[in-house]
Amino acid sequence: MQTMTRIATLLALGLPLGVLAETPNVTPGEWEFTTTINMEGGQAMPEQSHTDRQCLTESDIESAEDTLLSSVGDCRVADSTVGRDGMEFHMACDLNGQSGDVRGSYTFNGDTITGEMQLDMLAPAGADVQPGADEGGGMKILTDIRGKRIGDC
Repeated sequence: MQTMTRIATLLALGLPLGVLAETPNVTPGEWEFTTTINMEGGQAMPEQSHTDRQCLTESDIESAEDTLLSSVGDCRVADSTVGRDGMEFHMACDLNGQSGDVRGSYTFNGDTITGEMQLDMLAPAGADVQPGADEGGGMKILTDIRGKRIGDC
């Protein structure tokens, strides 16, 4: 369970800048990201929220896919639509032998980033249940991301 939470957190922090083909509308500087995670399904847990700070340089923003998504694990971008002010994406993941499907969207507004992401952990192979259907099945992780620039690094 702790591994799934860590993966969701890495996805949440990595994706706002990670799969962009063009430079996003994000101002370099010191950023504060608040990530709120809700888990539903067989291993449902109370809402978890945490705040992290990160210094983002112009170089970090331009090369975010190489530096951030490589730490997410065995996930691959299946589809994405990217624009300077936002994006939508779909990723397929292998999370400790369990399949995961990630869909999300982000909006970039210079000094703020907002986003939502849903990670569906699929039931283990051979299980006759849908994600979140029962304790033996998968689960759904809903993530809300709010980022704001708080100053220079």
